Amino acid sequence: MNSVFLAAAVVLSIQPIRIELKQKATSLVKQLGDGSFRKRESASKDLIVLGLNSREALEAGAKSSDPEIQQRCKLLRVEMEKMELNRRIRQFTTDPMVSLPGWKTFSEKFGSDALTRKVYGQMAEVGGERFVYYESEPEGAARFFISEYQRLSGELRNLDYDFKKLIDDRIILFSILFYILQLEKMEDQISRSDLSIVFSLDSMPITHLIQGEALKILLRDKPESPVFKKILLGWMGKITNDIAIQSLGYDFELCLILNSLRDNKLDEGTEIIKKLLKDPRFVKQKTQTKGYVLHAFANFAKKQDLKIFESFLNDDSRTTDHLLGNNGNPIQYQIQTRDIALAAVLHLNGEKIEDYGFDGWRFADQDGINNSIEVFSFITEENRKKAFQKWYDLKEKKAKESAPMPKK
Repeated sequence: MNSVFLAAAVVLSIQPIRIELKQKATSLVKQLGDGSFRKRESASKDLIVLGLNSREALEAGAKSSDPEIQQRCKLLRVEMEKMELNRRIRQFTTDPMVSLPGWKTFSEKFGSDALTRKVYGQMAEVGGERFVYYESEPEGAARFFISEYQRLSGELRNLDYDFKKLIDDRIILFSILFYILQLEKMEDQISRSDLSIVFSLDSMPITHLIQGEALKILLRDKPESPVFKKILLGWMGKITNDIAIQSLGYDFELCLILNSLRDNKLDEGTEIIKKLLKDPRFVKQKTQTKGYVLHAFANFAKKQDLKIFESFLNDDSRTTDHLLGNNGNPIQYQIQTRDIALAAVLHLNGEKIEDYGFDGWRFADQDGINNSIEVFSFITEENRKKAFQKWYDLKEKKAKESAPMPKK
């Protein structure tokens, strides 16, 4: 009981102090309109010292008929909000009762464990108010993304495209950039012209990152790597779906992402690709992209994924053509979606792909499905039919051999 009375006594003793501070703040706001510049500046500094106790007075002053008071109060409110945000950011990682703008959405996507919370706090510290208020003020996050991306592009050129130097101690910044890119509201804030810069062939940061060795550092060598991986995969999932569904041809961006999933052995990416390959909007398109998606998936796929590949064995969508050969007499090799599907089916059934007459196999430099996509090509439709028939004949033979013997 005594503790209750003690707490009440403390509250009662604090209230007069708060009232006094608020009255002082009201007086200082009036001083912001003083004829003396020195007194106006002194009042501004004293209001900042008062912190949150001056909030109500500043809000009232921002509506003042005196232009000087109005302008100073608006600027001080912005400064005060920054200070309050910085205070909350400092407390965020150590006090689970403290929250930050955007944390609820972020934690629902990537978890709320201690490391994820720590990383979000670091992201808030680096990105400041333009990042944390991304839900209520998405234009601020868009401006942050564009300005930082342009700055990184300039640095990359100055470093002679040495990406390992560029990413040093910047895992948090890249976490912010990849997170901003997957936010739905960003599509309305970042123009298509700005987004095209992101995937430009002209040595831009994200293009370099997702196709380079440096990504392995961010994915494996940093304390924050587990959270960065989740953010990266979240972005890959969104952009892969968006690009592929809209695609009617070859997508440089999508192929970069698929190659990155394969090269970095991101097995978690299998769900991204599976979802895409089962989407009827994507499957029905006569697009080059399907072959590249199947090829990327084949590097992750397990025996239980066979049905996905088998569903594409009749898909004659053109993936690409290549002119290959020596002595000035190149030969045209064609790759269709079903060719990649056949190679994957053979691979998952333990068959040697090289035994099935792919004309492009002469250019193979690795074993099995790990070769580049050009290897799984044919020169003529006749050669293609022979390869498919050989597999169908073997499949039928195996089915007969495994069929139960009829009872006598």
